[in-house]
Amino acid sequence: MNSRGTSRHARHHITSSSPLVSILVAVYNAAPYLRACLDSLCGQTYGTLDIICVDDGSTDESPRILDRYALQDPRIRVIHQANAGQGAARNAGLRIARGDFITTVDADDYLAANCYETALAHLDDDTDLICFGIQPVGDDPEYIAAAERYYSTPVQGSIAVSPGTIPLLTHNTCNKLFRRCIIEQYDILFAEGLWYEDMAFAQKYFSVCRRAFILPDKLYMYLLRQDSTMGQTRHFNVKALDIISIVDGIYDFYSSHGLLGRMRRQVHQLTQEVFNYLRNVPAEHRNLANRECAAWIRRWRLCSLFPGDYRLAKASGSTMRALVVRLLSTFLFSQKPGKWQLFLLGIPLYGQQVKDGQLIYKVLGLHIARRPLW
Repeated sequence: MNSRGTSRHARHHITSSSPLVSILVAVYNAAPYLRACLDSLCGQTYGTLDIICVDDGSTDESPRILDRYALQDPRIRVIHQANAGQGAARNAGLRIARGDFITTVDADDYLAANCYETALAHLDDDTDLICFGIQPVGDDPEYIAAAERYYSTPVQGSIAVSPGTIPLLTHNTCNKLFRRCIIEQYDILFAEGLWYEDMAFAQKYFSVCRRAFILPDKLYMYLLRQDSTMGQTRHFNVKALDIISIVDGIYDFYSSHGLLGRMRRQVHQLTQEVFNYLRNVPAEHRNLANRECAAWIRRWRLCSLFPGDYRLAKASGSTMRALVVRLLSTFLFSQKPGKWQLFLLGIPLYGQQVKDGQLIYKVLGLHIARRPLW
């Protein structure tokens, strides 16, 4: 690495108006890839960077590589800690971050040299989130094709972040810039000891930010490895069960900030994603997955919130309820978001409506009772 070249980039692009970007790099036994990753960070054409590398108890050459790079580039700070997982490593970096914006980089990935310069060119005062494209890299064409579909950018430009647009944003944090002031205001952290820790962070942030700018440019090179979380999820793994705890934490965040009503559409989508992830639980753990999923559905009263959802009713453990829902929805049932009713000859016989955090019961269109939903 050419330290003088790195310093030249930094001096050229640091101005009084340049926002500082803190990059969180969790490192665990990444020696074969780490130099390429760090070179791509140190060689960024945008130099106002705070590069925080957290060695999460590595047993290979990673700690020594990090320390050598830190001696050559003053923007690199290194934390050495006992192994605690990627979420805990990122949180350790987050606690000492100084940047106006926060992002993450996986230690086996690398970036285009103009990544942050290109992204920040679209920053304005109303933009709380900047997203850019991901280019999957690997040897498995089928795996790459699937990843490219997942990381595709359906929209671009400035959008308001709302329950309707959140599904357009992927859960990854590595291709996004987040405002630190919002992270601190809402105490948003990465989930620790669980897979899918970036989903927990991203979904919480999405629910409280205003606008996002989405670039189609593929500026982040994502190495597809079979031993990564995504790679292992493709092959049956009991850790896929972590998705229940992850989404449970997201709903807790919504609830504690009074967002459950506003985020009802996103609650439904995330619930459906739980079912999709649980398909990757090995057969010998399916009964456990079904029990945990049913208990989780009951805890959040999701069947009351989405009474017409056959898949939800079935997953709750009630085959009879699921059958009734399927039959009623075919002949005598209508549903809109947060509202459903049974009718006969156009007359509403019975219905339920979610409003202001309460479940309202109706008979013949008249309110007869209500109870808190959460």
